[in-house]
Amino acid sequence: MEATATSAAIGAILAQVEARDQPRQRRTFLQYTPPEVLQRRRSILDSMASELAMYEAAIAAGTPLPDSIPLPAYHPEQHQLLANGGEHRQRSTMDYVEFLRGAVRRGNENLARLREQSNRSLQGLLLMARKELDVADCANAAARSRTLPRAMGESTVTEEPVTGLD
Repeated sequence: MEATATSAAIGAILAQVEARDQPRQRRTFLQYTPPEVLQRRRSILDSMASELAMYEAAIAAGTPLPDSIPLPAYHPEQHQLLANGGEHRQRSTMDYVEFLRGAVRRGNENLARLREQSNRSLQGLLLMARKELDVADCANAAARSRTLPRAMGESTVTEEPVTGLD
């Protein structure tokens, strides 16, 4: 189960890196991220953090590191390291630990940034909605003040006391 969560987390991070490398599109005013997306990212980040904690505990205790899922090789130098075998396993595990450290740090920063953007967007939406409601209220009040006296057939300003409202 942990291996599946870890490979899913790695896939998510690699997708983020690929998306970051693509040409950036213009951002709109509203950058709202639904709570489900934030929760899914938080769960992926939590699984990566728990795996990192396992490696950190092994490093602190001085015990051999557990085997890790090797990082995908993107450069020819990494392919060459994969072919060397013996010393690569320890080096690969440490590379993976460094990858996890950076990924957890960046994930926390990205999650905080997404929450902040969502909050700002929602505040902007609330402000726009309040302004629209205020304009609508003013328009309704103006329409009532113009149509009410005509509907009553006389002026609303009279000197006679109002009766019959018991």
